[in-house]
Amino acid sequence: MPRKVKTYTTTVLGNIEMNNQPHLILKDHTGYETYMPIALVRDNCLIIDDNHVLNITEGLYEMWFIKSKEAKWKDNSSILFRNFKKLYENRDLIFNNKGYYKICTSWLYSGALFFGSRSYSIGSLLVEWEHNALMKTANGFIYRISGSMLSGMNKYQALDINDGSITEGSIYETETIHWKKYLLNFEELSKQRKNSLQEDIHYTNKLIAELNLT
Repeated sequence: MPRKVKTYTTTVLGNIEMNNQPHLILKDHTGYETYMPIALVRDNCLIIDDNHVLNITEGLYEMWFIKSKEAKWKDNSSILFRNFKKLYENRDLIFNNKGYYKICTSWLYSGALFFGSRSYSIGSLLVEWEHNALMKTANGFIYRISGSMLSGMNKYQALDINDGSITEGSIYETETIHWKKYLLNFEELSKQRKNSLQEDIHYTNKLIAELNLT
């Protein structure tokens, strides 16, 4: 028996000309919209039914939806990073909106060799800044740290909330402070709920628009 080919149901919203080629405007089950060359419908023997439904293959969905979503998430993450100071200044807005609180960006992660990487939400980080004195350094608030579990070498990045600059430094171990404590702290943050990719796109779009970020 031949293996059943997995397909994804999309809705055709219309046509648009891009790069001198006709494209379909497609929407998937999550509501995400993207553009796909009409030529691929013919090349893959696909059919648009009377209800404007187009079932596409897993490969086409990966290429035109998943990769598009990932690219959009990275673009929005870059906008938020450029406006990190403004996010801090509007932290109450983020605290009071569950979708904003659970936003996870491409730059919010910490990790180490033989430990792995942990990602966390912007809301959990901003709350931690308010309640954990260890997160405050001479040159800002730490938002990421990485290093080696064996050698103890480490590097952190911090946001200077006065001018919005990003600074770097290292945690020098003492009897009471060990850089791994920061790593474990970020691991705890990573256990809090985070948005799905589609939710991140939705809420980063809304936050960018609400704060007029560029």
